[in-house]
Amino acid sequence: MAQKLSEGKASTFEIIQILTPAIKGGGNDVDFNSIKKMVWESGLVDGMRCAGEILTIALQSGQDEGNEQAEESKPT
Repeated sequence: MAQKLSEGKASTFEIIQILTPAIKGGGNDVDFNSIKKMVWESGLVDGMRCAGEILTIALQSGQDEGNEQAEESKPT
C-alpha cells in the first residue's frame, strides 16, 4: 500500500480505508462517506499525502517496538 501511495496509484477507496480508522481513533465521530466527502473537497493529492503519513508513522512505530525489544534482550 505504501508503494502504491508513493507512486500515486492508490484508489480513493484505499485512501479512505486508511484515513477512516485514523480519524476515528482521534475521537472524531465520522463515517466512510463523510471522510470520502472530505477527501474530495480537499483534493486527492492531499488525501494521498495524509494516508502516506499515517502509514509511515504506523510502520515506523512498529519498527521502534521491535528495536526496543531487541535492545532489552541484549546481554550487557
